Amino acid sequence: MRSSASDIRAVSVAGIALASFLLLAGADRAGPGLPATALRSLAIQLLLAGLALAAAARMKRPVREALGLAPSRLRARQSLWLVASTLGLSHALYTGLELSGWSDASSLGALGELLEGASLPALGLALVGLALAPSLGEELLCRGLLQRALLRRSGPGWAIAISSATFAALHLDPVHAIFAAPLGVQLGLAAHLGGSTRTSMLCHLANNTVAIGLAATGGLIPEGSPTSAALGLAIWGGSWGALWRGLPPGNPGSGDGSGLQYDGKPVDR
Repeated sequence: MRSSASDIRAVSVAGIALASFLLLAGADRAGPGLPATALRSLAIQLLLAGLALAAAARMKRPVREALGLAPSRLRARQSLWLVASTLGLSHALYTGLELSGWSDASSLGALGELLEGASLPALGLALVGLALAPSLGEELLCRGLLQRALLRRSGPGWAIAISSATFAALHLDPVHAIFAAPLGVQLGLAAHLGGSTRTSMLCHLANNTVAIGLAATGGLIPEGSPTSAALGLAIWGGSWGALWRGLPPGNPGSGDGSGLQYDGKPVDR
């Protein structure tokens, strides 16, 4: 039985690798533009997900546990506060990049230009490759595999910091990495408080989906001003405050002295 399960995992990883290769080939044929960018992103995210699955399969724990795919311990309202705080932080960070003038020379600025005025089929592909795929591939690798493995060895602080740095480095472009690093901390905290990678996946998916929608429509929220950045920070801080007040006893963020728990068990620090 164990051998059969191993064979299935090996075939699955090989299938992911083949799909990634075919997507990259399709992106090369598509040439420059939004469809090619979305296909390349989808291929890369499939590879990241395959890497996370392959590494988790070699652990002593079940794959589902190693990647944190159990349901979140947070209520739906608490998860929505985390989503709101993620959107607020993302807006503040992007506005800061615009004010600095760095966004025009970054991959973020180039992507915004590709999205503006894109056709519906291209936007649909963008949502799959640039919103759904990263919320799975990057989260499985960074918040699932890496953060959870480090948490058992070095505690939540180092686990979130290292996984966030890895998340930022995956974006390659230095400006995009600066934008992604604090967002990675936000997603790491979301996964930790929820006790599940599903929580950070939800926040990541919501953030990228809203960003794509705003870029495609020319932006429904005024950006590029200190007031706009302050609004984003206010949403971020207010959402965290509302979440913090509602955390139940025993949650890592509750501050009730009961200690950190992970998968229902105390975490040694």
